[in-house]
Amino acid sequence: YGVRLLMPFSGRWFYGDSLFIVDPWLWILFGTSVILGGRNRVRAARMLIAVAAAYILIMMGSARAARNIVADAWVRDTGTAAQSLMVGPVPVDPFRKAVIVDAGDRYRTGTFNWFDRRTVFTDLTIGKNAEHPAVSAARHDRQIAGILVWARFPFWVIVPTTEGTRVTVRDMRFTQGYGEALNHVD
Repeated sequence: YGVRLLMPFSGRWFYGDSLFIVDPWLWILFGTSVILGGRNRVRAARMLIAVAAAYILIMMGSARAARNIVADAWVRDTGTAAQSLMVGPVPVDPFRKAVIVDAGDRYRTGTFNWFDRRTVFTDLTIGKNAEHPAVSAARHDRQIAGILVWARFPFWVIVPTTEGTRVTVRDMRFTQGYGEALNHVD
């Protein structure tokens, strides 16, 4: 999900968006190679490790190519380039990608499928709410500042309460179903 390769000299994050964090195909390949290696079938185990390495390289190339296709589709649909874009892996299906587009003050999501090389953007948009006055105050909290170092696509959920305003920061990468956030986001 990202690594800061140049620490402590630079806090810049690098993202590959190539493999799902728990890719079942890699687990199967690696697990089978461990089992075979333990049974003195070293040649077969090495072959599976080579297949796993090839799979990783293919997924890296696939991620880069899909990102270019999605970026072009976004420009065709909207007439503007995305400020930021994620075309990331999904569980189990290496031919499908989840899409998050930073469209300035909002995010849009979508999917990309290699079988038809088609990008579908949802009509749903999630406002960032970053300019809300309560967000400015929340940014000064140490824990929030720590989250913002890590959050790639942050948005703010603003909820008026009897005591004032509750501000919650979320990351679009981890909002499956959006749930509560959709009820409170512009």
